[in-house]
Amino acid sequence: MDIDSFGSYLAFMRQRKGLSQRATAQKLGISPMYLSDVENGKRSAFALEKLRRFASVAELSAEETCRLFDLAGKNRGEVSPDVNEYLCSNTYVYSALRTAKSLNADRDDWAKMLEELRQRKGK
Repeated sequence: MDIDSFGSYLAFMRQRKGLSQRATAQKLGISPMYLSDVENGKRSAFALEKLRRFASVAELSAEETCRLFDLAGKNRGEVSPDVNEYLCSNTYVYSALRTAKSLNADRDDWAKMLEELRQRKGK
């Protein structure tokens, strides 16, 4: 199964948990037809609240939830919705991103910045 798209990943995770479309749709407060359309790529990915609810219903791990969010963002042609929420709540991050962009920060630069941040936060 191609689980590189939002809909196929959603379906895979739902089925892995043994949930039917009908039961999942009911828990999400949507129609089974709507869920089917999302899983088949006929509708866009859910908004953040519904993504979080699905992650809870399907008992996704933190890593699986991040993948769900990333695929939802990709599906919508946007930044992952959890990251967007963080950006909107912390506008100083824009300055950090613009600085990194203007300095042409590469993967190694970001890895060093993240490691320093982890050390400062004790994680």
